Amino acid sequence: MPWSSAAPRDGAATLQPAAMNYEVLADFVTKLADGTLQGADASWPTHGAILVFMPGAGEISRLINALARRSSAFKALPLHGALSGEQQRRCFETFQVRKVIVATNVAETSVTLPDVTIVIDTCRERRLTREHGHSSLAPALLERFCAKDSLQQRRGRAGRVQKGVCFRLVPRKAYDKLPEATAAEIEALPLETLVLQVRAAGYAPEAFLAKAPTPPEAWQVRQAELELRQIGALKQEEESGAPAELLTALGRHLVALPCDVRVGRLLVLGAFLGVASAACSIAGWLSVRSPMPKAWQPDQETLRDTLRAKALRGGGGKSDHCFWVAIMDAFMAAKSRKAFCNDLGLSLERMVEAELCRTQLLRGLRSLGFQRDADGNAGDWHIVRAAVVAGLYPQVVSVERPTPKFAESLAGAIQIESDAREVRYWLSEDGGRARAFLHPSSLLFKESSYSCPYIIFSEKTIQQQNNPEHPTKLVLTGCSEASVYALLLFGGHLTVDHQQVEVTVDGGRGGRFAGGSTTVVAMLQRLRQAIDALLLQKVHSPSSSISGAKAAQCVVTLLSTDGLGPETEK
Repeated sequence: MPWSSAAPRDGAATLQPAAMNYEVLADFVTKLADGTLQGADASWPTHGAILVFMPGAGEISRLINALARRSSAFKALPLHGALSGEQQRRCFETFQVRKVIVATNVAETSVTLPDVTIVIDTCRERRLTREHGHSSLAPALLERFCAKDSLQQRRGRAGRVQKGVCFRLVPRKAYDKLPEATAAEIEALPLETLVLQVRAAGYAPEAFLAKAPTPPEAWQVRQAELELRQIGALKQEEESGAPAELLTALGRHLVALPCDVRVGRLLVLGAFLGVASAACSIAGWLSVRSPMPKAWQPDQETLRDTLRAKALRGGGGKSDHCFWVAIMDAFMAAKSRKAFCNDLGLSLERMVEAELCRTQLLRGLRSLGFQRDADGNAGDWHIVRAAVVAGLYPQVVSVERPTPKFAESLAGAIQIESDAREVRYWLSEDGGRARAFLHPSSLLFKESSYSCPYIIFSEKTIQQQNNPEHPTKLVLTGCSEASVYALLLFGGHLTVDHQQVEVTVDGGRGGRFAGGSTTVVAMLQRLRQAIDALLLQKVHSPSSSISGAKAAQCVVTLLSTDGLGPETEK
Protein backbone atom coordinates (compact mmCIF):
# COMPACT_ATOMS: atom_id res chain seq x y z
CA MET A 1 0.00 0.00 0.00
CA PRO A 2 1.26 3.54 -0.66
CA TRP A 3 0.49 4.53 2.90
CA SER A 4 2.24 1.64 4.66
CA SER A 5 4.64 2.56 7.46
CA ALA A 6 7.44 0.99 9.41
CA ALA A 7 6.84 0.17 13.03
CA PRO A 8 8.20 2.82 15.40
CA ARG A 9 11.36 1.89 17.26
CA ASP A 10 11.39 4.44 20.08
CA GLY A 11 8.13 6.31 19.83
CA ALA A 12 6.75 8.90 17.43
CA ALA A 13 10.05 10.68 16.95
CA THR A 14 11.52 7.66 15.15
CA LEU A 15 8.40 6.66 13.14
CA GLN A 16 9.75 6.20 9.61
CA PRO A 17 7.72 5.75 6.41
CA ALA A 18 8.25 2.57 4.43
CA ALA A 19 8.77 2.36 0.68
CA MET A 20 5.89 3.80 -1.33
CA ASN A 21 3.83 1.70 -3.75
CA TYR A 22 3.63 4.03 -6.74
CA GLU A 23 1.44 1.73 -8.82
CA VAL A 24 -1.33 1.60 -6.20
CA LEU A 25 -1.07 5.35 -5.63
CA ALA A 26 -1.18 6.07 -9.39
CA ASP A 27 -4.27 3.85 -9.76
CA PHE A 28 -6.01 5.71 -6.94
CA VAL A 29 -5.22 9.16 -8.40
CA THR A 30 -6.21 8.11 -11.93
CA LYS A 31 -9.59 6.66 -10.94
CA LEU A 32 -10.32 9.63 -8.69
CA ALA A 33 -9.48 12.03 -11.53
CA ASP A 34 -11.56 10.32 -14.22
CA GLY A 35 -14.47 9.46 -11.92
CA THR A 36 -14.17 5.65 -12.13
CA LEU A 37 -13.26 4.99 -8.48
CA GLN A 38 -15.57 2.36 -7.04
CA GLY A 39 -17.32 3.36 -3.83
CA ALA A 40 -16.72 7.06 -4.41
CA ASP A 41 -18.97 9.35 -2.39
CA ALA A 42 -21.40 11.44 -4.42
CA SER A 43 -20.29 14.55 -2.49
CA TRP A 44 -16.69 14.33 -3.69
CA PRO A 45 -15.88 17.06 -6.23
CA THR A 46 -15.81 15.92 -9.88
CA HIS A 47 -14.22 19.13 -11.14
CA GLY A 48 -11.29 21.33 -10.13
CA ALA A 49 -7.63 20.45 -9.71
CA ILE A 50 -6.22 17.55 -7.67
CA LEU A 51 -3.18 18.29 -5.48
CA VAL A 52 -0.95 15.34 -4.47
CA PHE A 53 1.68 15.92 -1.78
CA MET A 54 4.93 13.94 -2.21
CA PRO A 55 8.19 14.17 -0.19
CA GLY A 56 10.63 15.15 -2.96
CA ALA A 57 11.29 15.88 -6.62
CA GLY A 58 12.37 12.31 -7.39
CA GLU A 59 9.12 10.89 -6.02
CA ILE A 60 7.15 13.50 -7.98
CA SER A 61 8.80 12.50 -11.25
CA ARG A 62 8.21 8.81 -10.58
CA LEU A 63 4.50 9.29 -9.82
CA ILE A 64 3.96 11.53 -12.88
CA ASN A 65 5.56 8.85 -15.09
CA ALA A 66 3.25 6.24 -13.56
CA LEU A 67 0.22 8.50 -14.19
CA ALA A 68 1.25 9.15 -17.81
CA ARG A 69 1.21 5.39 -18.50
CA ARG A 70 -2.40 5.12 -17.38
CA SER A 71 -4.44 7.91 -18.91
CA SER A 72 -4.37 11.10 -20.97
CA ALA A 73 -7.73 12.24 -19.60
CA PHE A 74 -5.95 14.64 -17.19
CA LYS A 75 -2.84 16.84 -17.16
CA ALA A 76 -0.20 15.89 -14.54
CA LEU A 77 2.20 18.70 -13.57
CA PRO A 78 5.14 18.81 -11.11
CA LEU A 79 5.57 21.55 -8.51
CA HIS A 80 8.67 21.80 -6.35
CA GLY A 81 11.36 24.30 -5.43
CA ALA A 82 13.93 23.14 -8.00
CA LEU A 83 11.72 24.10 -10.98
CA SER A 84 12.16 27.31 -12.88
CA GLY A 85 9.57 30.09 -12.49
CA GLU A 86 8.21 29.32 -15.96
CA GLN A 87 7.64 25.66 -15.08
CA GLN A 88 5.98 26.55 -11.77
CA ARG A 89 3.61 29.03 -13.48
CA ARG A 90 2.16 26.20 -15.59
CA CYS A 91 0.41 24.93 -12.46
CA PHE A 92 -1.75 28.08 -12.49
CA GLU A 93 -2.86 27.65 -16.11
CA THR A 94 -6.20 26.16 -17.14
CA PHE A 95 -6.49 23.16 -19.45
CA GLN A 96 -9.32 21.44 -21.30
CA VAL A 97 -8.80 18.37 -19.12
CA ARG A 98 -8.61 18.02 -15.35
CA LYS A 99 -5.35 19.11 -13.74
CA VAL A 100 -3.34 16.93 -11.32
CA ILE A 101 -0.55 18.81 -9.52
CA VAL A 102 2.08 16.66 -7.80
CA ALA A 103 3.96 18.84 -5.31
CA THR A 104 6.31 18.92 -2.35
CA ASN A 105 5.54 20.95 0.78
CA VAL A 106 6.23 24.09 -1.29
CA ALA A 107 2.45 23.97 -1.94
CA GLU A 108 1.78 23.80 1.79
CA THR A 109 2.33 27.50 2.52
CA SER A 110 4.53 29.13 -0.16
CA VAL A 111 2.16 28.66 -3.12
CA THR A 112 -1.65 28.91 -3.15
CA LEU A 113 -3.52 27.11 -5.94
CA PRO A 114 -7.10 28.46 -5.89
CA ASP A 115 -8.69 25.81 -8.14
CA VAL A 116 -7.77 22.78 -5.97
CA THR A 117 -10.80 20.79 -4.80
CA ILE A 118 -9.11 17.50 -3.81
CA VAL A 119 -5.93 16.99 -1.77
CA ILE A 120 -4.23 13.57 -1.66
CA ASP A 121 -1.64 13.68 1.12
CA THR A 122 1.01 10.96 1.46
CA CYS A 123 1.83 12.66 4.80
CA ARG A 124 5.56 12.64 4.02
CA GLU A 125 8.19 15.35 3.75
CA ARG A 126 11.94 15.82 3.62
CA ARG A 127 13.26 17.92 6.47
CA LEU A 128 16.71 18.86 7.76
CA THR A 129 17.56 16.80 10.80
CA ARG A 130 20.63 15.73 12.77
CA GLU A 131 18.89 12.49 13.81
CA HIS A 132 19.90 10.55 10.71
CA GLY A 133 21.97 7.70 12.13
CA HIS A 134 25.34 9.02 10.94
CA SER A 135 28.08 10.35 13.18
CA SER A 136 28.47 13.71 11.43
CA LEU A 137 26.72 16.58 13.21
CA ALA A 138 25.89 18.20 9.85
CA PRO A 139 22.13 17.95 9.22
CA ALA A 140 20.81 15.89 6.32
CA LEU A 141 17.52 15.90 4.41
CA LEU A 142 15.62 12.83 5.63
CA GLU A 143 12.20 11.57 4.56
CA ARG A 144 9.79 11.34 7.48
CA PHE A 145 6.12 11.65 8.37
CA CYS A 146 4.84 15.20 8.84
CA ALA A 147 3.66 16.58 12.15
CA LYS A 148 -0.09 17.04 12.58
CA ASP A 149 0.09 20.84 12.26
CA SER A 150 1.61 20.45 8.78
CA LEU A 151 -1.06 17.91 7.81
CA GLN A 152 -3.74 20.36 8.92
CA GLN A 153 -2.15 23.07 6.77
CA ARG A 154 -2.14 20.75 3.76
CA ARG A 155 -5.79 19.87 4.35
CA GLY A 156 -6.61 23.55 4.05
CA ARG A 157 -5.30 23.60 0.48
CA ALA A 158 -8.51 21.81 -0.64
CA GLY A 159 -11.56 23.93 -1.26
CA ARG A 160 -10.06 27.37 -0.83
CA VAL A 161 -12.93 28.98 -2.79
CA GLN A 162 -15.33 26.03 -3.04
CA LYS A 163 -16.08 22.72 -1.33
CA GLY A 164 -13.22 20.25 -1.17
CA VAL A 165 -12.04 16.94 0.28
CA CYS A 166 -8.71 15.65 1.62
CA PHE A 167 -7.40 12.06 1.63
CA ARG A 168 -4.57 11.20 4.02
CA LEU A 169 -2.73 8.05 2.97
CA VAL A 170 -1.48 6.94 6.37
CA PRO A 171 -2.75 4.24 8.77
CA ARG A 172 -4.82 5.52 11.67
CA LYS A 173 -2.42 3.97 14.20
CA ALA A 174 0.54 5.72 12.58
CA TYR A 175 -1.34 9.03 12.44
CA ASP A 176 -2.18 8.87 16.15
CA LYS A 177 1.53 8.53 16.97
CA LEU A 178 2.64 11.57 14.95
CA PRO A 179 3.86 14.64 16.88
CA GLU A 180 1.36 17.48 17.25
CA ALA A 181 3.76 20.21 16.08
CA THR A 182 6.78 20.47 13.79
CA ALA A 183 10.08 20.43 15.66
CA ALA A 184 11.81 23.75 16.35
CA GLU A 185 14.60 24.76 13.98
CA ILE A 186 17.21 24.64 16.76
CA GLU A 187 16.70 20.87 16.79
CA ALA A 188 17.62 20.54 13.11
CA LEU A 189 19.93 23.36 12.05
CA PRO A 190 23.71 23.34 12.62
CA LEU A 191 24.71 24.33 16.14
CA GLU A 192 28.24 25.49 15.35
CA THR A 193 27.30 29.11 14.52
CA LEU A 194 25.17 29.48 17.64
CA VAL A 195 27.80 27.90 19.90
CA LEU A 196 30.50 30.19 18.49
CA GLN A 197 28.35 33.28 19.15
CA VAL A 198 27.71 32.13 22.72
CA ARG A 199 31.45 31.65 23.24
CA ALA A 200 32.17 35.10 21.83
CA ALA A 201 29.67 36.60 24.28
CA GLY A 202 31.64 35.09 27.16
CA TYR A 203 29.32 32.25 28.17
CA ALA A 204 29.79 28.50 28.42
CA PRO A 205 27.55 27.11 25.60
CA GLU A 206 26.35 23.94 27.33
CA ALA A 207 24.98 25.78 30.38
CA PHE A 208 23.68 28.75 28.37
CA LEU A 209 21.76 26.74 25.75
CA ALA A 210 20.28 24.47 28.43
CA LYS A 211 18.03 27.42 29.28
CA ALA A 212 16.49 27.56 25.78
CA PRO A 213 12.78 26.60 25.37
CA THR A 214 13.83 23.57 23.28
CA PRO A 215 17.43 23.00 24.40
CA PRO A 216 19.76 20.80 22.33
CA GLU A 217 21.21 17.70 23.90
CA ALA A 218 24.43 18.26 25.85
CA TRP A 219 26.33 15.86 23.57
CA GLN A 220 25.25 17.89 20.54
CA VAL A 221 26.70 21.08 22.06
CA ARG A 222 29.96 19.30 22.87
CA GLN A 223 30.07 17.87 19.36
CA ALA A 224 29.52 21.37 17.90
CA GLU A 225 32.48 22.66 19.90
CA LEU A 226 34.56 19.74 18.65
CA GLU A 227 33.61 20.67 15.07
CA LEU A 228 34.57 24.31 15.74
CA ARG A 229 37.99 23.21 16.97
CA GLN A 230 38.34 21.00 13.94
CA ILE A 231 37.78 23.90 11.51
CA GLY A 232 40.09 26.16 13.55
CA ALA A 233 37.52 28.52 15.06
CA LEU A 234 38.19 27.50 18.69
CA LYS A 235 41.40 26.76 20.56
CA GLN A 236 41.83 23.62 22.60
CA GLU A 237 40.06 23.80 25.98
CA GLU A 238 43.27 23.62 27.98
CA GLU A 239 44.75 26.67 26.24
CA SER A 240 42.50 29.13 28.07
CA GLY A 241 39.89 29.18 30.79
CA ALA A 242 37.65 32.09 29.71
CA PRO A 243 35.00 31.20 27.05
CA ALA A 244 35.61 34.27 24.85
CA GLU A 245 39.39 33.75 24.92
CA LEU A 246 38.98 30.33 23.31
CA LEU A 247 38.23 31.96 19.94
CA THR A 248 41.04 31.83 17.39
CA ALA A 249 41.76 34.62 14.91
CA LEU A 250 39.60 32.80 12.37
CA GLY A 251 36.84 32.40 14.97
CA ARG A 252 36.81 36.16 15.62
CA HIS A 253 36.32 36.80 11.91
CA LEU A 254 33.54 34.19 11.69
CA VAL A 255 31.54 35.77 14.52
CA ALA A 256 31.38 39.02 12.55
CA LEU A 257 29.92 37.40 9.41
CA PRO A 258 26.14 36.80 9.01
CA CYS A 259 26.38 33.20 7.80
CA ASP A 260 27.10 29.61 8.79
CA VAL A 261 30.61 29.07 10.14
CA ARG A 262 31.70 26.86 7.24
CA VAL A 263 30.44 29.38 4.70
CA GLY A 264 32.22 32.07 6.74
CA ARG A 265 35.43 30.03 6.71
CA LEU A 266 35.09 29.78 2.94
CA LEU A 267 34.76 33.57 2.74
CA VAL A 268 37.62 34.47 5.09
CA LEU A 269 40.12 31.99 3.68
CA GLY A 270 38.91 32.73 0.15
CA ALA A 271 39.71 36.41 0.76
CA PHE A 272 43.06 35.44 2.28
CA LEU A 273 43.84 33.42 -0.87
CA GLY A 274 42.78 36.27 -3.18
CA VAL A 275 39.47 34.83 -4.50
CA ALA A 276 36.98 36.75 -2.33
CA SER A 277 34.41 37.37 -5.09
CA ALA A 278 34.42 33.73 -6.18
CA ALA A 279 34.00 32.61 -2.57
CA CYS A 280 31.04 34.99 -2.17
CA SER A 281 29.46 33.67 -5.38
CA ILE A 282 29.68 30.10 -4.06
CA ALA A 283 28.32 31.18 -0.66
CA GLY A 284 25.45 33.03 -2.36
CA TRP A 285 24.62 29.93 -4.40
CA LEU A 286 24.68 27.76 -1.25
CA SER A 287 22.35 30.18 0.55
CA VAL A 288 19.40 29.69 -1.84
CA ARG A 289 17.68 26.79 -3.55
CA SER A 290 19.76 25.72 -6.51
CA PRO A 291 19.13 28.16 -9.37
CA MET A 292 20.10 25.42 -11.85
CA PRO A 293 17.40 22.73 -12.11
CA LYS A 294 17.75 19.83 -14.48
CA ALA A 295 17.78 21.08 -18.07
CA TRP A 296 14.39 20.34 -19.63
CA GLN A 297 15.39 21.21 -23.20
CA PRO A 298 18.34 19.67 -25.12
CA ASP A 299 19.73 23.04 -26.21
CA GLN A 300 19.91 24.20 -22.59
CA GLU A 301 22.21 21.31 -21.71
CA THR A 302 24.29 22.06 -24.80
CA LEU A 303 24.72 25.71 -23.80
CA ARG A 304 25.69 24.68 -20.27
CA ASP A 305 28.34 22.34 -21.67
CA THR A 306 29.66 25.14 -23.91
CA LEU A 307 29.94 27.57 -20.99
CA ARG A 308 31.58 24.91 -18.84
CA ALA A 309 34.19 24.05 -21.49
CA LYS A 310 34.97 27.71 -22.17
CA ALA A 311 35.06 29.06 -18.62
CA LEU A 312 36.60 26.22 -16.60
CA ARG A 313 39.91 25.71 -18.37
CA GLY A 314 42.89 25.32 -16.08
CA GLY A 315 41.72 23.38 -13.03
CA GLY A 316 37.97 24.01 -12.75
CA GLY A 317 36.53 21.26 -14.93
CA LYS A 318 35.98 18.83 -12.03
CA SER A 319 34.23 21.24 -9.70
CA ASP A 320 30.54 22.12 -9.33
CA HIS A 321 31.57 25.11 -7.22
CA CYS A 322 33.80 26.54 -9.96
CA PHE A 323 30.94 26.12 -12.44
CA TRP A 324 28.67 28.08 -10.09
CA VAL A 325 31.22 30.92 -10.08
CA ALA A 326 31.42 30.87 -13.88
CA ILE A 327 27.61 31.01 -14.16
CA MET A 328 27.37 33.89 -11.70
CA ASP A 329 30.07 35.86 -13.53
CA ALA A 330 28.31 35.31 -16.88
CA PHE A 331 24.93 36.20 -15.34
CA MET A 332 26.21 39.51 -13.97
CA ALA A 333 27.86 40.36 -17.31
CA ALA A 334 24.83 39.41 -19.46
CA LYS A 335 23.06 42.22 -21.34
CA SER A 336 19.71 40.47 -20.80
CA ARG A 337 19.71 38.42 -17.62
CA LYS A 338 16.27 37.01 -18.36
CA ALA A 339 17.39 35.73 -21.77
CA PHE A 340 20.57 34.32 -20.24
CA CYS A 341 18.55 32.34 -17.67
CA ASN A 342 16.04 31.13 -20.29
CA ASP A 343 18.86 29.95 -22.58
CA LEU A 344 20.56 27.93 -19.80
CA GLY A 345 17.39 26.84 -18.01
CA LEU A 346 18.19 28.79 -14.84
CA SER A 347 15.77 30.30 -12.35
CA LEU A 348 15.99 34.08 -12.74
CA GLU A 349 14.44 34.67 -9.31
CA ARG A 350 17.00 32.48 -7.54
CA MET A 351 19.91 33.88 -9.50
CA VAL A 352 18.89 37.38 -8.40
CA GLU A 353 18.54 36.15 -4.82
CA ALA A 354 21.97 34.46 -4.94
CA GLU A 355 23.53 37.64 -6.37
CA LEU A 356 21.96 39.73 -3.60
CA CYS A 357 23.36 37.35 -0.98
CA ARG A 358 26.74 37.49 -2.74
CA THR A 359 26.72 41.29 -2.55
CA GLN A 360 25.83 41.26 1.16
CA LEU A 361 28.57 38.77 2.00
CA LEU A 362 31.13 40.69 -0.05
CA ARG A 363 30.16 43.81 1.88
CA GLY A 364 30.66 41.85 5.11
CA LEU A 365 34.17 40.88 4.00
CA ARG A 366 34.94 44.50 3.15
CA SER A 367 33.90 45.48 6.68
CA LEU A 368 36.53 43.06 8.02
CA GLY A 369 39.18 44.89 6.00
CA PHE A 370 39.42 42.58 2.98
CA GLN A 371 39.47 45.12 0.16
CA ARG A 372 40.44 44.96 -3.53
CA ASP A 373 43.60 42.93 -2.87
CA ALA A 374 41.32 40.11 -1.73
CA ASP A 375 40.64 39.36 -5.42
CA GLY A 376 44.24 39.28 -6.62
CA ASN A 377 43.99 35.64 -7.77
CA ALA A 378 40.55 35.80 -9.41
CA GLY A 379 40.22 33.25 -12.20
CA ASP A 380 42.70 30.75 -10.73
CA TRP A 381 40.47 27.69 -10.34
CA HIS A 382 43.11 25.83 -8.31
CA ILE A 383 42.85 28.54 -5.66
CA VAL A 384 39.03 28.57 -5.81
CA ARG A 385 38.95 24.80 -5.22
CA ALA A 386 41.38 25.24 -2.31
CA ALA A 387 39.04 27.83 -0.78
CA VAL A 388 36.15 25.36 -1.14
CA VAL A 389 38.19 22.71 0.70
CA ALA A 390 39.01 25.23 3.42
CA GLY A 391 35.38 26.19 3.84
CA LEU A 392 33.64 22.81 3.64
CA TYR A 393 36.16 20.52 5.38
CA PRO A 394 35.52 17.94 6.94
CA GLN A 395 32.75 17.25 4.40
CA VAL A 396 35.06 15.03 2.39
CA VAL A 397 34.71 11.58 0.81
CA SER A 398 37.39 9.28 -0.52
CA VAL A 399 37.41 8.00 -4.09
CA GLU A 400 37.96 4.28 -4.63
CA ARG A 401 39.10 3.69 -8.17
CA PRO A 402 38.30 0.35 -9.85
CA THR A 403 41.06 -2.16 -10.53
CA PRO A 404 42.85 -1.16 -13.77
CA LYS A 405 41.87 -3.18 -16.86
CA PHE A 406 44.10 -3.74 -19.87
CA ALA A 407 43.54 -4.77 -23.45
CA GLU A 408 46.04 -6.31 -25.82
CA SER A 409 47.11 -4.33 -28.89
CA LEU A 410 49.86 -4.46 -31.51
CA ALA A 411 51.87 -2.05 -29.36
CA GLY A 412 51.35 -4.18 -26.25
CA ALA A 413 48.89 -3.95 -23.35
CA ILE A 414 47.03 -0.64 -23.04
CA GLN A 415 44.93 0.44 -20.08
CA ILE A 416 41.19 0.72 -20.66
CA GLU A 417 39.51 3.83 -19.29
CA SER A 418 37.29 3.05 -16.30
CA ASP A 419 33.53 3.53 -16.33
CA ALA A 420 32.21 6.17 -13.92
CA ARG A 421 29.73 3.62 -12.55
CA GLU A 422 32.63 1.53 -11.27
CA VAL A 423 34.01 4.35 -9.09
CA ARG A 424 33.07 4.12 -5.38
CA TYR A 425 32.81 6.99 -2.91
CA TRP A 426 33.19 6.50 0.84
CA LEU A 427 32.32 8.77 3.75
CA SER A 428 34.40 8.09 6.85
CA GLU A 429 32.48 7.79 10.10
CA ASP A 430 33.21 6.74 13.66
CA GLY A 431 33.74 3.02 13.62
CA GLY A 432 33.73 2.59 9.85
CA ARG A 433 32.67 4.14 6.61
CA ALA A 434 29.47 4.54 4.58
CA ARG A 435 29.14 4.40 0.82
CA ALA A 436 27.98 7.62 -0.82
CA PHE A 437 26.61 8.40 -4.29
CA LEU A 438 26.97 11.57 -6.36
CA HIS A 439 23.83 13.37 -7.47
CA PRO A 440 23.21 13.10 -11.23
CA SER A 441 23.34 16.92 -11.51
CA SER A 442 27.00 17.00 -10.43
CA LEU A 443 29.76 17.51 -13.01
CA LEU A 444 31.54 14.57 -11.36
CA PHE A 445 28.64 12.15 -11.85
CA LYS A 446 30.14 10.83 -15.09
CA GLU A 447 33.76 11.33 -14.02
CA SER A 448 36.06 8.30 -13.75
CA SER A 449 39.51 9.89 -13.46
CA TYR A 450 40.82 11.98 -10.55
CA SER A 451 44.18 13.55 -9.78
CA CYS A 452 43.36 13.64 -6.06
CA PRO A 453 41.47 10.69 -4.54
CA TYR A 454 39.28 12.94 -2.38
CA ILE A 455 36.12 14.98 -3.07
CA ILE A 456 34.68 17.83 -1.04
CA PHE A 457 30.88 18.21 -0.98
CA SER A 458 28.33 20.84 0.04
CA GLU A 459 25.36 18.77 1.13
CA LYS A 460 24.30 15.21 1.74
CA THR A 461 20.78 13.85 1.44
CA ILE A 462 19.55 10.52 2.75
CA GLN A 463 17.20 9.02 0.17
CA GLN A 464 14.84 6.10 0.57
CA GLN A 465 15.17 3.28 -1.95
CA ASN A 466 13.29 0.04 -2.65
CA ASN A 467 15.99 -2.26 -1.36
CA PRO A 468 15.32 -4.24 1.85
CA GLU A 469 19.05 -4.76 2.48
CA HIS A 470 19.89 -1.06 1.93
CA PRO A 471 16.69 0.98 2.54
CA THR A 472 18.55 4.31 2.39
CA LYS A 473 21.53 5.78 0.56
CA LEU A 474 23.68 8.89 0.97
CA VAL A 475 23.53 11.26 -2.00
CA LEU A 476 26.04 14.13 -2.29
CA THR A 477 25.42 17.43 -4.09
CA GLY A 478 27.79 20.30 -4.84
CA CYS A 479 30.99 18.29 -5.34
CA SER A 480 34.53 19.31 -6.26
CA GLU A 481 37.76 17.40 -6.61
CA ALA A 482 39.98 18.37 -3.67
CA SER A 483 43.71 19.02 -3.88
CA VAL A 484 46.40 17.38 -1.77
CA TYR A 485 47.93 20.57 -0.41
CA ALA A 486 44.52 22.16 0.31
CA LEU A 487 43.69 19.20 2.56
CA LEU A 488 47.12 19.32 4.20
CA LEU A 489 46.92 23.07 4.86
CA PHE A 490 43.24 23.49 5.77
CA GLY A 491 42.27 20.01 6.95
CA GLY A 492 42.45 18.63 10.48
CA HIS A 493 45.27 17.31 12.65
CA LEU A 494 48.37 16.09 10.78
CA THR A 495 50.28 12.98 11.83
CA VAL A 496 53.09 10.96 10.26
CA ASP A 497 52.80 7.19 9.91
CA HIS A 498 56.47 6.21 9.69
CA GLN A 499 55.68 2.55 9.10
CA GLN A 500 53.48 3.28 6.08
CA VAL A 501 55.54 6.37 5.11
CA GLU A 502 52.51 8.59 4.78
CA VAL A 503 50.91 11.72 6.22
CA THR A 504 47.35 11.43 7.54
CA VAL A 505 44.78 14.19 8.09
CA ASP A 506 42.55 13.59 11.12
CA GLY A 507 43.77 10.01 11.40
CA GLY A 508 42.93 9.29 7.76
CA ARG A 509 39.41 10.72 7.76
CA GLY A 510 40.57 13.78 5.84
CA GLY A 511 43.15 12.01 3.68
CA ARG A 512 46.17 9.72 3.51
CA PHE A 513 49.10 10.81 1.38
CA ALA A 514 52.19 8.73 0.61
CA GLY A 515 55.75 10.02 0.90
CA GLY A 516 55.27 12.09 4.03
CA SER A 517 57.91 12.82 6.63
CA THR A 518 58.28 14.64 9.92
CA THR A 519 60.04 17.47 8.07
CA VAL A 520 57.14 17.92 5.62
CA VAL A 521 54.60 17.99 8.45
CA ALA A 522 56.72 20.51 10.39
CA MET A 523 56.84 22.80 7.34
CA LEU A 524 53.07 22.54 6.86
CA GLN A 525 52.48 23.30 10.54
CA ARG A 526 54.65 26.41 10.24
CA LEU A 527 52.58 27.55 7.26
CA ARG A 528 49.39 26.98 9.25
CA GLN A 529 50.79 29.08 12.09
CA ALA A 530 51.75 31.81 9.61
CA ILE A 531 48.17 31.87 8.25
CA ASP A 532 46.79 32.21 11.79
CA ALA A 533 49.24 35.02 12.52
CA LEU A 534 48.20 36.94 9.39
CA LEU A 535 44.51 36.53 10.20
CA LEU A 536 45.15 37.75 13.75
CA GLN A 537 46.97 40.75 12.28
CA LYS A 538 43.81 41.44 10.25
CA VAL A 539 41.73 41.33 13.44
CA HIS A 540 43.90 43.91 15.20
CA SER A 541 44.50 46.04 12.09
CA PRO A 542 41.67 45.60 9.53
CA SER A 543 43.15 48.13 7.11
CA SER A 544 46.47 46.31 6.82
CA SER A 545 47.18 44.31 3.64
CA ILE A 546 48.30 40.72 4.16
CA SER A 547 48.30 39.50 0.55
CA GLY A 548 51.90 40.67 0.03
CA ALA A 549 53.27 38.75 3.01
CA LYS A 550 55.80 36.07 2.08
CA ALA A 551 53.80 33.40 3.90
CA ALA A 552 50.63 34.30 1.96
CA GLN A 553 52.49 34.23 -1.34
CA CYS A 554 54.04 30.89 -0.43
CA VAL A 555 50.62 29.36 0.32
CA VAL A 556 49.12 30.66 -2.94
CA THR A 557 52.03 29.35 -5.02
CA LEU A 558 51.85 25.96 -3.31
CA LEU A 559 48.11 25.63 -4.03
CA SER A 560 48.17 27.14 -7.52
CA THR A 561 50.92 24.80 -8.76
CA ASP A 562 49.92 21.70 -6.74
CA GLY A 563 53.28 21.83 -4.96
CA LEU A 564 55.40 21.99 -8.12
CA GLY A 565 56.43 25.60 -7.60
CA PRO A 566 56.54 28.42 -10.16
CA GLU A 567 57.86 27.80 -13.65
CA THR A 568 61.36 29.09 -14.24
CA GLU A 569 62.85 30.25 -17.51
CA LYS A 570 65.49 27.99 -18.96
